[in-house]
Amino acid sequence: AVELLTTDDCDTAVALAAELDRDNNERRSQCARMEREACEMASREVDFLSDRAVVLWRDDWNSGILGIVAGKLTERYWRPVVLLAREAERYHGSARSIPGVHLYHVLEECAHLFERFGGHAQAAGMAIAGDRLEEFRKRLNALLRQVPSEVFTPVAYYDRALRTGEADERLLSDLD
Repeated sequence: AVELLTTDDCDTAVALAAELDRDNNERRSQCARMEREACEMASREVDFLSDRAVVLWRDDWNSGILGIVAGKLTERYWRPVVLLAREAERYHGSARSIPGVHLYHVLEECAHLFERFGGHAQAAGMAIAGDRLEEFRKRLNALLRQVPSEVFTPVAYYDRALRTGEADERLLSDLD
């Protein structure tokens, strides 16, 4: 990307832009596949009546895109989501949260299960041994059951309310 932005040669710029475009399309394809797989797993493994978090793992997921997919699933299910992929002897994960659940504080209560972790209120990362994954899932859900249930009701935020008549053809064209 830096070379693309700094080259003076048009042919080099075109070739680099095409390479970046191919890489981006591959990432999108991997994200779509991983999201589809995670949704299928969630439908089998998550009890949405009692579980307050979605915690899923697979050996063959790309750890570089876990956060992107976790963010999409957080919006879809309106629950904190932790996705983990195997790397050597441990699982590396990425987590995303919802308003009202300070992810880092909750994960601090699970710190004894991690090899390492870090993050902030809305996002975190961790490394955990495979034999601790199920214990982590149970512990996280138990902790989140202490959070008021209304936090798990989806909320939509809007920049501005429109009055009748303000949503005209010009506005729709501008938005498009």
